[in-house]
Amino acid sequence: LYYKDGAVEGYDIAWSDSLEYIPRSGRICLYHGQHIPARESILSFPEQEILGNGAYAEPGWFDDTDHSVDGAEMEYMWNDEFVSEKVYNDHKNELFNGDIHRAYEEERFTYDDIMSMITG
Repeated sequence: LYYKDGAVEGYDIAWSDSLEYIPRSGRICLYHGQHIPARESILSFPEQEILGNGAYAEPGWFDDTDHSVDGAEMEYMWNDEFVSEKVYNDHKNELFNGDIHRAYEEERFTYDDIMSMITG
């Protein structure tokens, strides 16, 4: 749940395993790692415009060819192009960096709790 224009709105993270956000930034990071490759998507929020997509897996997973850099244990893709781990992290940090909060670590509230906080 989040508060927008005087109303409480809901957001379903659907296929994601976790959600990270930077308060009041309009950016979220959805992570899905239960399947290979692991995927991270940076989105504007609440519009949900995709700003960047990342994926990583063991070498050869994407197309049976090792695209890892210098024998790294993982190969990385950013927006469907193979990149090094450093470039992957640089792209992600350009879009999603700062006071990152992890939704699963946050205190949880019911709808009624949030409404009573808003209305006093």
